[in-house]
Order: sequence, then structure tokens, then C-alpha cells
Amino acid sequence: MKKKRTLNLSSEQWEYYIDLWVLSKRNREILREVMVDDMTYEEVAEKNHLTPQSIKRIVADSRAIIQSHI
Repeated sequence: MKKKRTLNLSSEQWEYYIDLWVLSKRNREILREVMVDDMTYEEVAEKNHLTPQSIKRIVADSRAIIQSHI
């Protein structure tokens, strides 16, 4: 299951906003994998030794941070 981009941003814009507003290095890497690299939650979870639910929460929280600044 892939996460759709509700913010209509290019990969370069995602990279910029992720680096600018997401403070945790781990969360930046996870958000980048989902939003820029189009990895599934399951793939990212396996790579980071977390559950898919944890990845979904991290992505949702990080996206909310970015949306609050755009």
C-alpha cells in the first residue's frame, strides 16, 4: 500500500521541506523513503525495524509539521 501525496509537491520540494522542518534524522529518512522514494510502509518498517503502524504515525506527524509551515 503506497501513501499518496496529498500535498502536490515535487520530489525536490519534498526534500527541501523535509530537511527544513522535520528535526529528527530518523523521521526525515523515513518520510523521504515514503514521499520521495515511493517505498511502501511495510518496506520502510522492515528496513527500520519498526511496525508499519509506527511508520504511518511518523509519516502523518511529519507531514502535519510540514503542512503547518506551508
